[in-house]
Amino acid sequence: MIFPEDASKLNELSATYHVLNAIPPNRDAQTIIDTIIKAEHPYLANQNLSANKNSLLSAQNAHKFREAETLRKHLLSLSSEELQKELSTRQEAARINLTEFRNSREYKVSPTNKPDYKYWCNFGYWSIEEGLALSLGIDPKNLNRNYLTLYVPFGGIAEEFFAREETAKRAKAMGTLLDKNIPSFFLSWALSVDYKVPDELTSNTKTPLLPLSRYEELFEKSKEIARLNALLEDQQPSPATAPPLGSKKEESLLRTIGALCLTITHAGGGKKYYKTDPLSPNVKAITDETINILEKNDLKQTSLAQSSLQERITQGLKILKKMS
Repeated sequence: MIFPEDASKLNELSATYHVLNAIPPNRDAQTIIDTIIKAEHPYLANQNLSANKNSLLSAQNAHKFREAETLRKHLLSLSSEELQKELSTRQEAARINLTEFRNSREYKVSPTNKPDYKYWCNFGYWSIEEGLALSLGIDPKNLNRNYLTLYVPFGGIAEEFFAREETAKRAKAMGTLLDKNIPSFFLSWALSVDYKVPDELTSNTKTPLLPLSRYEELFEKSKEIARLNALLEDQQPSPATAPPLGSKKEESLLRTIGALCLTITHAGGGKKYYKTDPLSPNVKAITDETINILEKNDLKQTSLAQSSLQERITQGLKILKKMS
């Protein structure tokens, strides 16, 4: 749990670290002394200490003043080499203090909040948020964005989640990610941008991970199936349309649809759909999986009847089966 004093302490440590590390190398002795005093006593940083010796100060401020004066006298007694060493020592201490404090307060995934990877890998798709949460070992069902935001300043998983989310948003804008992504596709994208993901995710994903370019090819094939099917639909006899396609042309389109279906289901882990070998397909299973892929990626035209699409895919697969 994050408390207000944690944020204050973080701001204090961050300020000390940044003040000490903002100084360029090889600066003169006076600049180094002023920088160290500013880092250690920020309240007095803008005051002329010598001019304030006789000022009416509160007990607390008088104590700070004496500490600052003692530190200044110590620093003035050092040689240039010793002063540079003093600065380096304080810079390293500030870095360690800030790092250790952030690590002690960063968001940790409790054992009860870890996802059931097998459960999540059984889903047909993940939303971007679900995929990001799983990639960091967070159960999407228990993801609380507002709570996670409180931990962002402390780094760790909370900071990484929102950094990955920004990358994912841009990937979606460029068409690299979708609102709904097949698990193996999402993981391939995550690995393509060098994100570490839990081993349990890759081991429980039912379909093999493919290069991202391979998935893009599958999406293009899915679009082509939808286009060819729509073309066949448009060419059916009706008063308002052109005459139907010739039987050879129609068979060619159906055969192409069948070949595309074999490609996308096989590449997506569809070996389970072949009873004996790739030339003897399980027609119903491949048909169902193809329609599933089209629906997942919003490629099935809603105006097209499910039975019509299923019939065309089945016809195309049967033509290929006869040819084998």
